[in-house]
Amino acid sequence: MATITSIHGADVSPPHGPTHARLRQLLEALHTQQHTEQIMQARIVSLQVELDGYRKRLQRLNGLAHQQQRQALTDVLTKLPNRRAWELRLNEALACHRRHGGDLQLAFLDVDHFKRINDDFGHPAGDKALRLIARLLASRLRDSDFLARYGGEEFAILLPNTGREAGYAVLSELCKSIESAPFHVRGRRLRITCSAGLASFSAGESGVETLRRADQALYRAKRNGRNRLELD
Repeated sequence: MATITSIHGADVSPPHGPTHARLRQLLEALHTQQHTEQIMQARIVSLQVELDGYRKRLQRLNGLAHQQQRQALTDVLTKLPNRRAWELRLNEALACHRRHGGDLQLAFLDVDHFKRINDDFGHPAGDKALRLIARLLASRLRDSDFLARYGGEEFAILLPNTGREAGYAVLSELCKSIESAPFHVRGRRLRITCSAGLASFSAGESGVETLRRADQALYRAKRNGRNRLELD
């Protein structure tokens, strides 16, 4: 390639020499990099949108899982915790009792002559009675207490930080409130009574043993005429 010599003898590169080619390469490389960055940024935004979608779906699934778990631990008729929920709470209460001690009472409460209500007035009347009893019991217990439908017409109650005499007083009032409840079927008021058994947890005793003693106290109340509370 010919060069042009200035009047001072210096070489001057033509307008399209190596420097211009290098500059063009750099500009092309810069353009390519900017285009790549735009593609990457768009991909990042797309991934963030996709990730947000996964998070929302996961939240919905977690919500459904919690709802199903609550349903699995809830009695359909009374909306109280069911026997499975009772067993879980009982284990927690026993563990706490072993670590910290204190008073803990367990009670069983059973509706007297419940079969007669079903036989004379039908199962809807029996269901109505159970719902009424559940509401009465729940409204008169503390937030720290635990109430569950143990099965059939039987309810189970945990009374933490409650002495034996206080537990007896609580159960007595619960039974009186049920007896005086305004329960009507077909325009007729029915008197509902309950029998109950109360047992205190003892140090070193298993939950099974305490349950057995409370159950035995309940059956003594049944044998001794019903509508009464027996201590273990």
